Amino acid sequence: RPAQFRLHTNCRNTQPIAFTTSMLSGTRCDETLTVHGPEVRKQWYLSPQQQIRQISNHLNVLLGSGVAPHEIAILSRRKLQNSALAMGLRGVPLPLVDTSQGSTAQPNEKSLRFSTVAAFKGLESEAIVLADIDDLVSDEARELLYVGTSRARMLLALFFGETVRKDYDLCAFRFGEMLANTLGPV
Repeated sequence: RPAQFRLHTNCRNTQPIAFTTSMLSGTRCDETLTVHGPEVRKQWYLSPQQQIRQISNHLNVLLGSGVAPHEIAILSRRKLQNSALAMGLRGVPLPLVDTSQGSTAQPNEKSLRFSTVAAFKGLESEAIVLADIDDLVSDEARELLYVGTSRARMLLALFFGETVRKDYDLCAFRFGEMLANTLGPV
């Protein structure tokens, strides 16, 4: 039987990513090595077309700031053909390559990786773009949010459907309560 250990220090993510992962998934916020990083980018969309424009703009910013294509992974709870991104990116000079299980396509410097969150479990990337977020309350959604957000080492961008804004606010409120309870009376 293999040995099992509980890790008590998050060594993968920056503090902003670790806090966002904890807030959205409802998991305990483990101690994070003091790796500071940029704030997590959060955007809200009203339509699939708006989400495509937002993600395309964000990808162009990443590429323009020197992030290599192979360091970017675009994740969704949906397969590519069921994602808003099936309609294609707008104005991005590189195609999406579906690297989900069963795909023979491999990412390279001339393409961007797309995968389902489930297929990306156990992997990581410098930059994660999490698309098609339209559920924050079901157990499955929270598990996928944990996996998807915790894959990012340095940069994380989240694209939420406007329909989950109240659920997001509730997650943030509960996370604040959890932090206050952890700190105790001041």
